[in-house]
Amino acid sequence: MVRCIGELYVDNKNITLEESMKVGINLLVLKQYSGIACFAENILEQLFELEAVFYVYYTDELPFAFHDVKSNVILCKVNTSFSKVLYQQLSFPFRVLRDELDVLVCFTPIHPIILAKKNMVFMYDCAYHNFPENASGFFRLCLIKIMYWCGIRFSQKVISVSNSAAREIESRYSLAPSSVDVVYGALPNLPMVQFDFIADTLEKYNLTVQIIR
Repeated sequence: MVRCIGELYVDNKNITLEESMKVGINLLVLKQYSGIACFAENILEQLFELEAVFYVYYTDELPFAFHDVKSNVILCKVNTSFSKVLYQQLSFPFRVLRDELDVLVCFTPIHPIILAKKNMVFMYDCAYHNFPENASGFFRLCLIKIMYWCGIRFSQKVISVSNSAAREIESRYSLAPSSVDVVYGALPNLPMVQFDFIADTLEKYNLTVQIIR
């Protein structure tokens, strides 16, 4: 059974968000203009309606703008001088424990594995499996696949964006049927995409498209 995440959620593994909870939102590796960023923004707009206390962790900048941030939302900028992936495994768990979080909501499977019992993981789809060129290099692709496998296997709850994506995740990661829950994406609040970003993307995939500015 799928329930709306605004109520909140979830079902067979019994993780629920209650009004008295302290909930961490892990945005450390989320990128602007990505499908998962739009998905995350829509979900957070609903989650923030709950009376829980939310700690939003990010690094250089937020992947999207928060409008009318409520008093129960605490923005936590994290400064790290090394890899965000390594930071999540080595240092971030101590920050989560210090803040005494009940649940850590991660919008990618790259999350602190040591905190597996706290993690609620969103995996948008299997893009890195189907389009490995997105990984920008063989070493990065291997690292992402290892982290994704660990992130999916060592988490309390896995959530995807569609039934077909959920079935693919279950197949690729040898999960039990119907073990991945689904929260459907709403119409996105799409950001204004800069021309330089479009040009870089076209160049990356060797595409030639006439753009009228």
